Amino acid sequence: MYFASTHELKRQGSHINKDGSIGNLLDGYGVSSQHTEEYVDGSLRLLPIHQAYRQSRRWLVANVADHLPISGRFVITRDDD
Repeated sequence: MYFASTHELKRQGSHINKDGSIGNLLDGYGVSSQHTEEYVDGSLRLLPIHQAYRQSRRWLVANVADHLPISGRFVITRDDD
């Protein structure tokens, strides 16, 4: 397994503490290195979803979630399995 988030999101955090500060990286993507080529290397991003709401991270924790979503790109136009 290739844990893309461990490598590509170093020194970043996906967990948000109650005071709105960023905590640890608790979420991630694991991709089979032997069975898939769909994952686009370097495409992982933490999404600052609180900005879409025009709110603070503290508001996000209180009203939506205490984790920032992670997005990644996968090429699915070719069969590799």
